[in-house]
Amino acid sequence: MQKRAAMNGMLLVVDDNLISRELMHRRLIREGHEIVVAECGNSTLEAVALHPVELVLLDLNMPDISGIEVLEVLRRRFTPIELPILMISSTDDVNTMVRAIDAGANDYFTKPVQFELLFAKIRHLLRLRPKVVVLDPQEDLPLELPGSYQSGERVAHYWLEGSLGKGGMGEVFRAQDTRLLRQVALKLITDEPKPGQALQRFITEARALARVDHPGVVKIYEIGLQPCRFIAMELIEGKLLSDALKVIADIPTIVKLFIQLLEALEAIHLEGVVHRDLKPHNVMVTLDGQLKVMDFGLARTEVDPMKGDSLYGTPHYMAPEAFNPDLGHVDAQSDLFAVSVMLYECLQGEHPFPAKNLGELIMALAHHEPEPLDVSVDLWLAIQRGMRREKRLRFATAREFAQALRSSIMSPQS
Repeated sequence: MQKRAAMNGMLLVVDDNLISRELMHRRLIREGHEIVVAECGNSTLEAVALHPVELVLLDLNMPDISGIEVLEVLRRRFTPIELPILMISSTDDVNTMVRAIDAGANDYFTKPVQFELLFAKIRHLLRLRPKVVVLDPQEDLPLELPGSYQSGERVAHYWLEGSLGKGGMGEVFRAQDTRLLRQVALKLITDEPKPGQALQRFITEARALARVDHPGVVKIYEIGLQPCRFIAMELIEGKLLSDALKVIADIPTIVKLFIQLLEALEAIHLEGVVHRDLKPHNVMVTLDGQLKVMDFGLARTEVDPMKGDSLYGTPHYMAPEAFNPDLGHVDAQSDLFAVSVMLYECLQGEHPFPAKNLGELIMALAHHEPEPLDVSVDLWLAIQRGMRREKRLRFATAREFAQALRSSIMSPQS
């Protein structure tokens, strides 16, 4: 058996013709690339926003907006080196080809494509892409960590009023901001099993939260380094999603909460942020029924400071690609897998991939199909699609998943 090539970058294949799309997909997979596909112009722009795409193979004629128009939009955001774009079309009119090059295409290929020439061009363009260098926060910030804090003590200009919960590297307190006279949730980093790791996660979480402005995402007010590292955040009054759902019996209400979750995720993903640790304990429901996504300590932005380290996340909500890199990168679609698992659990009362340990879980993800739920056909198909092992068979975006859930509860059979 021929050994599969290592992943050589994520490419976006855009073509409204299914046969052409599948042919290109198969050939590029053999070259060791991870592939995202889109069939129209609007899906192309959304895919670029949601996935770490390194090169686009763009069709010219599409049903909604033309390839040239998509090219012009992308060129306002990315240079030809930052995001190479190759036009691929059956149109061999010279004026059209010139127009595409003038609009910013790196090259223009006509169908039928000469694949070896195309592959050589892709390799060349990917070699030219700039490599991002991340400043190591350990080089500039102190690592000294204080002991634990108690209620009644002061941290910077915050009075600690009571613990809201503890984690492996710190604690979250209800606190009073003495400057702005408001209640906040104050997250303190007071322990660090691996030098530098908590600091990296702390900075990642603060930056991830600061980028997102949505009512379904907890707001960040301030980041501080003295006398310890802290993040001051919006204080959420309510219940964890897992507790809130214990008193909700009807399916439409449960599904509507998950639609809220997906709407929040859409805002998160459009800012280039992947949560990576979605689970019922990281989602709260406020007293007025607003869902809030919290705990971005494992979030990943375009540059992932935790890349190359061990597994991150809660195994029972992690997508198959988190355990098997051959299935692709952990990205926005991995968050959608977690949402689907959570929704299945809420409706069924048990995990879709039952396992007693991590080894059994990995085997179940690879070979087990979840038992069908006793819900409407449309709802079950939406949940099932969200948990597909192959990413290309899942929903491409949170918005698409949310729309499927809306349709399922509006259906007469619901």
